Amino acid sequence: MAAEACSLRVGRAVPDQVDAVTSALAAVRCPYVSGVRFEIWTAAAAVQPAVDDLLAALAAFGLEGRSDPPTALVVQLRESDSTSIEALRAGVVDLATLLGDPPARQRAEALAAPEQWWLRAAGARWFVTVHAALYPPQHARHWPLAEPIVTFVPEWAFQALFPGGPTAQARRAVRAAFAAAGQRYPITGGAVSSVETG
Repeated sequence: MAAEACSLRVGRAVPDQVDAVTSALAAVRCPYVSGVRFEIWTAAAAVQPAVDDLLAALAAFGLEGRSDPPTALVVQLRESDSTSIEALRAGVVDLATLLGDPPARQRAEALAAPEQWWLRAAGARWFVTVHAALYPPQHARHWPLAEPIVTFVPEWAFQALFPGGPTAQARRAVRAAFAAAGQRYPITGGAVSSVETG
């Protein structure tokens, strides 16, 4: 699996990064987060590049039953990717170009469009969400750390949680959990959501 050319460097997160991201994930209000294990990666400038390792992890965890509980991969982007919604979309496109199956750039640009949630990478489909500090604290995608994150949940795990897709009851449960914390859903959803909430 060869990654498409991209300026982004991605590698394994160091223990301090793993601890910070894991702690922040534990505070996310989605009631389904607790049923997923997270593996943390980073695009920090000083990282030792390990894109082939990340693609191998995507290939392994993308297969049903390879991890119990399901493993989601989280990539921490650069702080500069959180300066504006345009910068965030560009960072997500760079990452998805690096990881996506061919035609990677086309898939990446589609993922960054409104109401798009899925990326095909390493031979599997992934449900993708992005959280960043540029989203205000009352926003469901608010992230307390300076570096935004992109979370990849394998399709099989998503379907195990929501056979046939998320039900109206499941959607209400998620929204209610965020609402209880004073957080609202964005007007426009997708992997990269709008900053405005409804």
